Amino acid sequence: MEEEQLFIWDDNFSVGDDKMDAHHKQFIDIINKYEKAYLEGNADDISLQIIEELLHYAILHFKEEELLMKSIDYPGLDSHVKHHRYLTHQLIEYRSKIKKHSPIVHLELLHFIKEWWDEHIMEIDMRYFDYLDI
Repeated sequence: MEEEQLFIWDDNFSVGDDKMDAHHKQFIDIINKYEKAYLEGNADDISLQIIEELLHYAILHFKEEELLMKSIDYPGLDSHVKHHRYLTHQLIEYRSKIKKHSPIVHLELLHFIKEWWDEHIMEIDMRYFDYLDI
């Protein structure tokens, strides 16, 4: 029996670039893994692994997305890069909280990664869609 996913990819999430969409699908997988662990009461067991996975994902994804935006002369590149730096800084802060066993960090982290999806990917990333030659 296939495991139920809490967050499912939809073609409306596409930014118009196959590589970026693949990255975003990977992000959904991370969200689902963490939310499942949280709901099952296993967040303590997986939170450090998740934050490291998110940091690895962010570094790779942000680098490749910034190269894509530069290649299409996207005019919002500078502000987009600043937002990437902010998100990376937040991840580093959450990693520190997790290592200190902060009692409310799991719910905060879950909220943060869902907000990252809603505000950054679904709004900010969608802004470069019109500049892609598709």
